Amino acid sequence: MAPTVLDKLQRRVMRRGRRISHLSPKKRHALRKSLKKLRYVASYLEALYPARAVRAYMKHCKELLQQLGKNNDTVVASTLVLDLRETHPDLAPIISAFISWNERQHRQALRSLSPAWKRLRRAPLFWHQ
Repeated sequence: MAPTVLDKLQRRVMRRGRRISHLSPKKRHALRKSLKKLRYVASYLEALYPARAVRAYMKHCKELLQQLGKNNDTVVASTLVLDLRETHPDLAPIISAFISWNERQHRQALRSLSPAWKRLRRAPLFWHQ
């Protein structure tokens, strides 16, 4: 039963991650949640499989999750700071500096998504070995 469950979660992740660099923030967040589910289930079932194969696959999951998390953090921070700018116009210089920094972080996170995605896509599925 474990391979069937993992396959289903894997297919959902692969479907949601297509054209990852062109996804909206909302769709990237949905991908992140699906990948988290896959990782949690894989973690729960890892004792059934060779540790080395599981570790290799989980490394790629973790890497992509980190990049998706950074990306999500920059999107949320941007929204919060824009709200803050409207309620506290006196903080405009600080907010402008933060927005510039956050945009650089966001671009960097977006650039890191595709390579991390490719590594996960190419990773051998430990439950098929």
